[in-house]
Amino acid sequence: MPLHPPDRRRTSFRSGSRAAAFCLILACGATLGLNMPKSQGQGLFELLFGGFQQQQQHRPQSARAPARSTGREWRASSRPLAHQFIARRQERRVGGRPVSRRREPAAAVEPTAVGARSYCVRECDGYFFPVGTYSGASDLPNHQRTCNKLCPGAKSTLYIMRAGSDKIEEAVTARGGSLYSRLTAALQRRGDLDRPCSCRAETAAAPANTIYEDFTLRRGDAVMTPRGVAIFHGGSHYPYDARDFRSLAETRDVPERTRRMLAVLERANRHGRGGEVRRAGRPLGEHRSQSGGGDRR
Repeated sequence: MPLHPPDRRRTSFRSGSRAAAFCLILACGATLGLNMPKSQGQGLFELLFGGFQQQQQHRPQSARAPARSTGREWRASSRPLAHQFIARRQERRVGGRPVSRRREPAAAVEPTAVGARSYCVRECDGYFFPVGTYSGASDLPNHQRTCNKLCPGAKSTLYIMRAGSDKIEEAVTARGGSLYSRLTAALQRRGDLDRPCSCRAETAAAPANTIYEDFTLRRGDAVMTPRGVAIFHGGSHYPYDARDFRSLAETRDVPERTRRMLAVLERANRHGRGGEVRRAGRPLGEHRSQSGGGDRR
């Protein structure tokens, strides 16, 4: 079968079509290049997909700061538009917030100011004992009575430390307003600051109604007495009396675990096997514990 030479007319037509398409692409690229600003004068393919050698153009800084971007317009960048679009899509995927956005630092927690407190100061050497929270002049009788019992046999004075202070030097006497620092200075001048000074044990047993004058008692407190455990149920009057206390057997709102522990202590106290814990100003054998975490009055 004879071979026919290729049709020259068909070949020339194909070559002409390719040349025309190539010229059309060049013309479109030139038109786009003329319409683009100089800062983005990249080729069509470089603009969309990036070239092999991209150089970032440096702009001269103007005297005025540029307007803040709203994030909606495309910003001039050395990266191709396709890359910018992908980067923005990735930024929106994290909770709707840009990945590079930093979290605001947590606000610092303000320290809670400490309320006013009372201290019992031994005048012979300036040694002090904490008494309790001081609310006002109505607390003075109870705090003074407690101060007198904290250090028997030694002269003591009640001092008040103002709210927010943590320095005993700033405390003042409840009556007269004299600074604690003046007492220590006077002791230093007399040479009595280092003189041996101590509380003396009471020769006689404390009265049996000492617990009735304890203003630190709170509802639910358990007190060990020679008769056994007594649970404080609160009272609207001060000093308290026997009606404000009930035995462990008469109290129903004590947790079972605490009840068992108090029962063991009560039996040991009755048989004289338990160690006696004494608080200053209380009869021997009395010890208070929190039985039920009662409400503070």
